[in-house]
Amino acid sequence: EIQYLAYLHNAEDQLRGEAATLQFFSNGQYRNGMVIRIAGLGYQEGFGGHFHNDDSLTVLRDLPGVVVGVPARPDDAAAMLRTLVAAAEVDGTVGVFVEPIARYHTADLMEQGDRLWAAAPNPAQHVPIGSARTYGDGQHLTILTFGNGLFMSL
Repeated sequence: EIQYLAYLHNAEDQLRGEAATLQFFSNGQYRNGMVIRIAGLGYQEGFGGHFHNDDSLTVLRDLPGVVVGVPARPDDAAAMLRTLVAAAEVDGTVGVFVEPIARYHTADLMEQGDRLWAAAPNPAQHVPIGSARTYGDGQHLTILTFGNGLFMSL
């Protein structure tokens, strides 16, 4: 676990140069599957962080061999974490799971007391790596978002 996304930069060399590349450089002889859990994406309603870089996901996106999971909803979080753990166990995948801090205590979506954000996750559900959830079937506007962005765009 890395306490906050802002602290990732202190560990990115080990993640890039050792964890993510071990399987490749050993020609598959060694694996070190793991999931690193990081709280991030801003502490309050919106974005920012301790060092004003709590949205620094770019370094993760550019690491070959690393799978990044950034859930937008509680049920996505549980399923996504299960998928990353399974990939680490089965394939030796190095996964990074970034949790939106600002959503930790969110239960309501549209109005106070509706509890629409607090959907209980299905214990057996997994999210296939590379898939996305879609909402609606409109023809005039498309919003692509993740993490805190989904809640703020609804």
